[in-house]
Amino acid sequence: MGIKNLSSYIQRRNVAKKYRLRDTKLVIDGKNLCHELMETSYTGTKYGGNYDVFSEHVEKFFDLLRNCNVKPYVVMDGAHDSDDKKFECLLERCEKRISKISDGSKKCFPILSHRCFTYTIIKLGIPIETCYYEADHEIASLAKSWICPVLSNDNDFYIYDLPGGFIRLNDLNFNRRTKTECFTYIDTSIYYSENIHESLGISPSVLPLLVVFLDNDYYKLDKTIIKQFVSKELKISAKKAEHKLKKSIDVMIEILRPFADTSEGIDALSRCLDNHIAFLSNEEKGQIIDKAKVILKQFSLQNVTETENNLFNSEARNEITPAIPFPSWLIQSIRNCDISPFIINVLDKRVLLKPNLEDLTQEFIYEITSAIRQIIYKMATGKTLQEVIVEHHRENCHMVQTRILPITSNLKLGKIPTLNMMQGTEEEVKLNCLSNIFQFPLEKLVMIPKVSRMFILALNYLAKNSGLKQSTKGMKCLLFCHLLLLSKEYGHIYDLPVDSVCVEKVFEYCADDHGVPFDIALLHEFQKLQIVIDILYDLNGLFMFPLEIPNPNVMYKSGLMYPLFTKTDNENHLDRIIETCFEKDSPLRVTFLEILKLLLENLK
Repeated sequence: MGIKNLSSYIQRRNVAKKYRLRDTKLVIDGKNLCHELMETSYTGTKYGGNYDVFSEHVEKFFDLLRNCNVKPYVVMDGAHDSDDKKFECLLERCEKRISKISDGSKKCFPILSHRCFTYTIIKLGIPIETCYYEADHEIASLAKSWICPVLSNDNDFYIYDLPGGFIRLNDLNFNRRTKTECFTYIDTSIYYSENIHESLGISPSVLPLLVVFLDNDYYKLDKTIIKQFVSKELKISAKKAEHKLKKSIDVMIEILRPFADTSEGIDALSRCLDNHIAFLSNEEKGQIIDKAKVILKQFSLQNVTETENNLFNSEARNEITPAIPFPSWLIQSIRNCDISPFIINVLDKRVLLKPNLEDLTQEFIYEITSAIRQIIYKMATGKTLQEVIVEHHRENCHMVQTRILPITSNLKLGKIPTLNMMQGTEEEVKLNCLSNIFQFPLEKLVMIPKVSRMFILALNYLAKNSGLKQSTKGMKCLLFCHLLLLSKEYGHIYDLPVDSVCVEKVFEYCADDHGVPFDIALLHEFQKLQIVIDILYDLNGLFMFPLEIPNPNVMYKSGLMYPLFTKTDNENHLDRIIETCFEKDSPLRVTFLEILKLLLENLK
């Protein structure tokens, strides 16, 4: 939720306790951890995403926890809440991101980060689940039922009553652990609810009222209302109230301290609205109170028990029928992090397409997949929804919205299949649908190794629908890099040996940034590949996974693909590097030439 200035305020009060993290369950805010690990992976964000570096960093983090006998449970955010309580804030963040790119920023959260993060965690065998919507309440509920800490950077967790405590990601030293004769632990700090309440002099049941009166992502009271509230509660003039509000947290704690519970605070706000706010109608005043009550309910953890929590509890989850009209297999795929929860937002008839590192003078990078999104919209909505889907997206340097109709039919696909039709449909039929959507014949697709099919479909689609159509060099570069990454990650499984010395030389050649100009127009084209891969992950899931799902770290490595294309003077230069790296008649060279031939034939 992001309550402004709350973290720094609480830290200044020195309420944190020294803590040795070991021998415990730990409920982790997955979105927060994903962002933190990407930030601390150093080269992870470079040129749009080095997912091999990121994946290794994620593995090291969880190895650190395992060595301390910490049992992590990772909880991911789901779709954007449908009640609009945060959507305006999300749009503002998109505008700020556009502004940073416009100012020359070369850094943005890589497109496939969450997929790489969840894939790596699943591979490690660590429990991970996605919530239907925002995860904070479910994280807090689970931690309270288990009486274990929460790990996050979200300052909402200062507000929740967490008997097991709250550990800030920023306080955790990822690279250091202490080993004794008896056990291994991580030195960190922890915030317990009782210490926070004691320091502030405010009861646990009243603390959530801070969210109502302080700036946050969900709920913002008009400043005039807050000023009147302070004036009347402290019995001071409006001018003095305005002066006191320069330290808003201090004054709100002063006002809320005498209240016995949240209902007293809501009653006081209601009196202020009724008696001192003339510019609002009674209906508008009622809406303010209703919204405040909804926010406060978010922080209520009363009667939470382990058996009632449906996270990591298959029996409890099976007894609950979610208010999301998807087949059970799809709900399970979303919960298991196999399909992005963005599909839930389709039901809410609103999709947010976030800008990324791209050329703002060119068409929005998501535009390349607009026809595919229409197919997804139709599959998700079926026959029950006739309204259009509203897409919020970048146009030039601003966020705008466009009304999109779901596609009801396609010349090659015919009638778009519904989600309820997926079970029982033969794998070959599903695969044929995907190959048609991504404009690559099925008879050619089955000639490609299974682990590479997803990447080849994406690369082919990119080549047909972007500037790469005129660049054989670009296609060769991306395919070559994919096979290098594939051999590094899966070579021992798929019998794709490669000269490791040559591979390392290519990696070193690309890692040397000297002579690599930052060409935003070129990067724009490479970013489109990530967008196509991203939507293919979801569409593959909606067709019940006829394509093998590889880790994104073999699909894209910006620090390899972008520099290699940039530093090779021409196609012949690139060909010489490929010939040096792939020995003649080796399995990997044969695979490269066969796939390249199929791609080039399909472009004619």
